[in-house]
Amino acid sequence: MKIIQSYWSKPSETSRLTNDRHSGGWLTSRYHYIGMSLSCLLLNRYHRSVELLTDELGYELLINKLNLPYTKVSKCMDNINSYSPSLWALPKLHAYNIQDEPFIHVDGDVFVWQALTEFLNGNQQLVVQSPEIHLVGYYKKLYLHMRKTYHNIPSELQWDENVTSSKLFFTSVNAGIFGGTDNAYIKQYASTAINFFNSNKQTIQSDPKADTLNVLIEQLLFSKLVEKNGKTLEYVLPNLDKKFSQMLQLHLVPLASKYVHLAGRTKRIMHNCEQVEMRLRYEFPKEYKSICKELEQIENENRSIFPYINSSLDKSKKRIKNSSSAKRFFLRNGITLNQLKNSSDISQGNVNRMHLFVKQLYDLESALESLNNKNNTYKSYKFKNAEVFYNMLTMLSIDDILKNRYTSSSISIIQKTNWPLKHMSKIIKNNNWHLNFTDTFIGITLNMLGANAQDLKGLDKLLVLFQNRIISGNQLVDYLFEKTGSTAENLNNIKLIALNFLANQVVLTGRLRVVKP
Repeated sequence: MKIIQSYWSKPSETSRLTNDRHSGGWLTSRYHYIGMSLSCLLLNRYHRSVELLTDELGYELLINKLNLPYTKVSKCMDNINSYSPSLWALPKLHAYNIQDEPFIHVDGDVFVWQALTEFLNGNQQLVVQSPEIHLVGYYKKLYLHMRKTYHNIPSELQWDENVTSSKLFFTSVNAGIFGGTDNAYIKQYASTAINFFNSNKQTIQSDPKADTLNVLIEQLLFSKLVEKNGKTLEYVLPNLDKKFSQMLQLHLVPLASKYVHLAGRTKRIMHNCEQVEMRLRYEFPKEYKSICKELEQIENENRSIFPYINSSLDKSKKRIKNSSSAKRFFLRNGITLNQLKNSSDISQGNVNRMHLFVKQLYDLESALESLNNKNNTYKSYKFKNAEVFYNMLTMLSIDDILKNRYTSSSISIIQKTNWPLKHMSKIIKNNNWHLNFTDTFIGITLNMLGANAQDLKGLDKLLVLFQNRIISGNQLVDYLFEKTGSTAENLNNIKLIALNFLANQVVLTGRLRVVKP
């Protein structure tokens, strides 16, 4: 069965769309193209034929510039350029509709580490990625807009008005993988959807909510047609949980996961974008170098690198004096001790607390600044650390991985404070000194957008164990075993929790590194 991918440049090149479809739904255009590159290269590794259906702009980018190794390329997507770019599902439907032999369509944000046929066991007549469960109220809201705005709605989408409870669930499909051997039936579905778009072409152009049609047409219409005609679906991932966590484990491939789909807004999560780039660099170093060279001209989006502090600090840019330590320092956006004291009833205890606060805020800003000074070497440093863990995931068992030792990395700092970040912001903005005074930990980490601070919560608090210390994976298992009061029967689960934590902190966040033997 041949593998196909589609790319219509029109939705990716417009910023008018809602639902984060600009840049293909990725954090930036750069990661959109890196994601498509990794997806194509992995598919090409495990399949003899991988075809691309695109338009002229897509051909120029993906073939002429990025030199992606598709075995066959069609510019058929130029035929749909008269449609609204809101219809991001349309190029997939168009691709389905022109196939005359069995196929599987793979989204550009799907990554596999084995042949797709190895995920399947049945007759493969109709193949989709997974079932997808939504509240009935979610679909009903979209449908009511459709009914109010459009005409010639497919009968399969006519809503049962007796279904009124938003607490009822409805199962549709996720089409990250879509296809099969039943071309006639697939064409029937695609034609039904395209005919609806054709009947409402002008209305779609002017409807600011037109993008909501994609979910109804791609997910719900197909499910209803399958149900109506008694067809059987074969799923690549039949048992996903509601959060799709099994298909988001990019940091655990290929040991614990061989299929990743960064669906929806997971493509806008910074760690996921970083992992895609590092995986491309790790799996295909020669191609990565060439692709990065071509992408150098793509303008990076400017984003705030201190979202918590920068958004709340006063703009006076004055020097302040920490009387308790006799230090003079300059905070990035400025704040004076007099401003902090600008309250009608300040006790001496509060003054001392202010001094402590200013000192801790200064330490936080200093940590952010020190990590930002390492920005030029960040990618190389993080990749080298991740590469070590990638090799471990490829060659070692879980028990062997846990025998290794780990410590904090040079792009991460843990700072003990008496206020969480959200309270720091409130203090700066509102002089609110009545907030809880308690021990907490802030993690300052360098990432692709610069240094960033966040409160340590949940399992992230375990990072304190590794600060300036070397801890083996087995020591972490022992610690978790004791703290959770587990029994011997739960030991394997504790090991999996430890493995996931270490993979997350070495590969995703870069806060830890593997210590060489």
